[in-house]
Amino acid sequence: MKKFRKKIENLVLESIKNNKTYSTNFLTLEEQTHINDKLIYIPYILDGGYSNPELKRLIVSYNNEFVKNVSCFEIKTMDNNFTLTHQNILGSLIALGISKESIGDIIPSDNVFFIKTELDDLIITEFRKIGSTIISINKVDGSNYERIINYQDFTVITKSLRLDLVVSKIIKKSREQSKELIENDLVKVNHKSITNNTKQVKSNDIISIRKHGRFIIKDDSLRTKKDNIVLTIGKFV
Repeated sequence: MKKFRKKIENLVLESIKNNKTYSTNFLTLEEQTHINDKLIYIPYILDGGYSNPELKRLIVSYNNEFVKNVSCFEIKTMDNNFTLTHQNILGSLIALGISKESIGDIIPSDNVFFIKTELDDLIITEFRKIGSTIISINKVDGSNYERIINYQDFTVITKSLRLDLVVSKIIKKSREQSKELIENDLVKVNHKSITNNTKQVKSNDIISIRKHGRFIIKDDSLRTKKDNIVLTIGKFV
C-alpha cells in the first residue's frame, strides 16, 4: 500500500500544480479505505458509474470541476442459449488488451459492465465476441443499475468476538490455523489488513479471508444458555 499512497499523493500534487482534474484506474475496496488521509485538503469523489458499486475511480479536482468518466455498456448476444458470466465478460475484455484495473463492476444478470470512458472507442470498435459467441454492444445510462449483494447465511457459536476465534469458527479450522492466517496478513476486516489476533469484531464488520471468501457478521446479539455468542454470518456469493 505504500506505493498506492505515494501515487495518490502525486495525483493530488499534480491537481494542485496544474489546476486540473485527474482520475485513477478503478480502485479495490481495500484501496478505497486508504485514500482519506491523503485527501484532506482537496475535493474528490469516488465514482463507479452506478448505485452501490464495489470498484470505483478516484477523481481529484483542485478546481472542484468533476468530470465523471465511467461508461456503461450493455451486451446483447446472438445465441439465446449462451450465458453471460462475470468470468467470460472479464476474460474477453482482458483479451482486447485492457488491464483489469481499467474495468469496473460487471453485472452479468443485467448484461452490463462498467469501464473507463477513455476506452469507449476501443469497446465500440473491437468488442465483438465473447469466446466464439457474437455480441453487439450498446452504451447505456448506467446510473439506473444497482449492485445487489447476495449472501449464504449460517450461524456459528463462539466464546468471544476475538478475531482469531471468529475466523476459526467461520472456516471450521483450528484456532492456531486461524492465527497463522491473521499473522500472515491473509485476513482483512472492513477491507483493511489486520495482523492482531485479539482484535474485537462486531456486527456489520466484513471479514475477508484469503482463499475462503468474504463474510459479514449480520448479528451478534444472541446468546446460548452458557452465555456463548451466537453469530449470524453471511457469506458473499
